[in-house]
Amino acid sequence: KDELLERKATVVVTIFTDGQENTSKEYSQQQIKDLITEVKETGQWTIAFAGCGDNVFEVAESMNIGRESTMAYTAGSVGTQHAFRSMAQARYTRSEQYSNTLSEGQDVAEVNQVDNMFQNLDIDTKIKDKPDPAIDTTKEKEKK
Repeated sequence: KDELLERKATVVVTIFTDGQENTSKEYSQQQIKDLITEVKETGQWTIAFAGCGDNVFEVAESMNIGRESTMAYTAGSVGTQHAFRSMAQARYTRSEQYSNTLSEGQDVAEVNQVDNMFQNLDIDTKIKDKPDPAIDTTKEKEKK
């Protein structure tokens, strides 16, 4: 917490949902939106959203998460595996952006102020029934 207060740290949060019931018992939709807005305004937080369903982008926008920081994926094990791989790629890319920004003597807030966690990545999370060759799906096949 001290590092955040001293602006020596950044935070990347990805909200990952399967699109099922997501109603909070502790916070209202407005409170969640206000909290996300507040932390993003510090310049130290990147908030991203990954979900499946027809309304992924609308849900993210309702929480003040931009389209370029939102990823829709296909429900099921293959889609979920692709989504996690894409999130890892996005986090790696964001880390490189932080590193480059710091090495140039700039404030990482410049990176976080741009709502583009998933923008310009070579990801396809809408692949249906095409297993990723790097992911072993034999256990899934054995269950069928």
